[in-house]
Amino acid sequence: MTNAGVAYQRLGEFQRSIAMYRRGLQLDPHNNKIYGYLGQAYFAWSNAILTGDFAVRAVRLEALDNLMTAVRLGFHAPSMLHMIGTILLDLGRLDEAISYYDSAIRRSAELRSYYRNSKDVPAEDDIDAAGTYNQLGQAFSALANHTMAISMFKEGLKLQPHNIPVISNLGSHGIVK
Repeated sequence: MTNAGVAYQRLGEFQRSIAMYRRGLQLDPHNNKIYGYLGQAYFAWSNAILTGDFAVRAVRLEALDNLMTAVRLGFHAPSMLHMIGTILLDLGRLDEAISYYDSAIRRSAELRSYYRNSKDVPAEDDIDAAGTYNQLGQAFSALANHTMAISMFKEGLKLQPHNIPVISNLGSHGIVK
C-alpha cells in the first residue's frame, strides 16, 4: 500500500495516494511512517489546489494532523518537521513553527552526520536547510523580532550564498548582501 501511495503521489494523483495510505493504516493503524506519508500527500495536494483558500486550508489542516500523529508515534523525519513548520507558519502559529523548523534543522544535522557524505540519504531525511533558515527568518520577522530574523536569513545565506529568497528577505530588512 505504501509503495502504491508513493507512486500515485509522484504522479500527482493525490487522492489515490491518500486512499492507498488510508488502506495501509487500516491494516496497521499505528504505523508512524504511513501517517507521515499521508501527511506529506495532503501537503503536496494542498500545494496543487487552485480552488481557493478554504480548500487549501482544509487540506493543510489534514496534512498537519497526520504529520503531527507521525511525530507523536516517533517518526521524526526532517522533511516532515519542516512541513509542519510551514503549515504552522501559514496558520500564524509562529512560536510553534519556529520550534518545528529548529527541530528540522537539528534532526537534519544529526542525520547528515550519521550518513556522512553518502549519496544514499533518504529524501525524508534531507531538507533544504537554507530554505528552512529562510522560513525561520520569516517567522521571526512576523513576530517583529528583526534581529533574529536577520540572523536566520544570514545563516541561510552562509549555506547558499546565491539563494534569491534569502537575499530578498535580507534586503527587505535593510541588509544589502
